[in-house]
Amino acid sequence: MTTGTDGKISKSIIIGRSTYIRLHSDATWDRAEGISAQTLVTVNRLLILSAPATAKSVLQIALSGYLLPRTAGAALLIEKKVGKKWIPVNTPLTTDAEGNFTTLLSAVPRGVLTLRVTAEADPLWSAVTSPIFNIIIR
Repeated sequence: MTTGTDGKISKSIIIGRSTYIRLHSDATWDRAEGISAQTLVTVNRLLILSAPATAKSVLQIALSGYLLPRTAGAALLIEKKVGKKWIPVNTPLTTDAEGNFTTLLSAVPRGVLTLRVTAEADPLWSAVTSPIFNIIIR
């Protein structure tokens, strides 16, 4: 890379997971070698969900989605909001070989079901939680 007239540099890079980045400049006849401090660049997973907006109170509710980057065996936890607390809905799920997951939630009484899904942390990735979403039970 070469600096601009203002002395700044810019470079687009594609990284697949969290990593450290350091800049290095070679020595020249009038300048010494330069090495920056390491800077952590964090990459988070993306959790994509598919949930119905409404459901009948007597039927199970299908919830599905996938993780990006696609990761097999990632642990997922589905929670519902009860009062001010988040309660696990069922046992933790795991993603399949392509990062997909599907589950059926038990039928619930009429009202509004407030949910969120969390992909739990593992050695390569930090935990990521979906936005809170509602399903109207009629």
